[in-house]
Amino acid sequence: MEPKQYALIFGGIVLLFVGGVAVAEYAGELRTTGETQVVASFYPFYDITQEIAGDRADVSTLVPAGQDAHGFDPSPGDMTRVAGADLYVAVGAEFGEWETQILRGHQDVAVVDPSESIELIPAEGDRHHDHEHSHDEHHDEHHEDEHDHEHNDHDDAAHDSHSHDYTQDVSHQEHDDDHHDDHNDDRHDAHDHDHEHDHDHGDYDPHYWVSPVNAIIIAEEVRDALIEQDPENADYYEERAATYIGDLEALHGDYEERLSDCEQDRILTSHAAFAYLGDAYGFEQVPLLGLSTTSEPTPGQVQTLIEEAEEHGIGYVFYEEAVDPRVSQTIAEEVGAETLVLNPGEVVEDEGDSFISVMERNLENLEIALECQ
Repeated sequence: MEPKQYALIFGGIVLLFVGGVAVAEYAGELRTTGETQVVASFYPFYDITQEIAGDRADVSTLVPAGQDAHGFDPSPGDMTRVAGADLYVAVGAEFGEWETQILRGHQDVAVVDPSESIELIPAEGDRHHDHEHSHDEHHDEHHEDEHDHEHNDHDDAAHDSHSHDYTQDVSHQEHDDDHHDDHNDDRHDAHDHDHEHDHDHGDYDPHYWVSPVNAIIIAEEVRDALIEQDPENADYYEERAATYIGDLEALHGDYEERLSDCEQDRILTSHAAFAYLGDAYGFEQVPLLGLSTTSEPTPGQVQTLIEEAEEHGIGYVFYEEAVDPRVSQTIAEEVGAETLVLNPGEVVEDEGDSFISVMERNLENLEIALECQ
């Protein structure tokens, strides 16, 4: 090997070493700024954490508030921020490969994973019963001993513009018997396609935060994790958590009261993000897509929702800010329905919004769509 080649190899090794030292030093600087450094996975977890942390911790979100978390791809800078954090607030529940990689690559960072205290719903239907405690039991345990803080160590993916004319495809299927079998094939293919995408999420539905009941559990878990990392401010975190949990309990009460007497018991949604919300308040979601927003609907899936709306007299079709609304609009036009927004909280563009304000608007639109008295 020529001397020049040795020099190039040696120089590359030096650069890698220096780069690694720089990242380590930056991470160390973050941890010695005096404030507890907290990185939350994405918006709902960020907002809940910020409400409890107040001005005693520096809280940031990994996924920007205006970006869909499903297709997120962390940058080297994101990885460095996590490496420099005292605490990472995870989604858990195998939400995405990107978070699995983060947790695998930063095992020295403390992690709070609220999904470990949630009764998760399997992606295919029945409940996951591995968790021993319901929310009420979990909530009571926290209040029986408020000062016992031992706990388990725990892309913008907006769709490109659709050039496909779904209305034409659906109409063609309705009036051409020769294509009926193709329509059934579309449904089969759509199921396989969604299953392939949903497999990225693991075996369980990870959208557990879209429920005031589960948001209370998230707040309790975050409170305990903050106290463990920063015991000097324990009373401060306790006080702020008590106030915020009170607000979440009031929100839960509003949902129970206002959705208790409704004519409809199902909603049509963009993707399957509302099973926990429906489970808590007595309605069923009928989603266009599966657990992820990154897949594309087929004409067969569109036709399925049209038939569902016609069969049950559904007058509203929900869409999300992160999902192209034109397919929902097509379905609504086909059945003479209207469209409304239902936000799982993954994408929030208004700086004045909060998790609670998003859920309050969701409640208003659910009252309309479910035809509640």
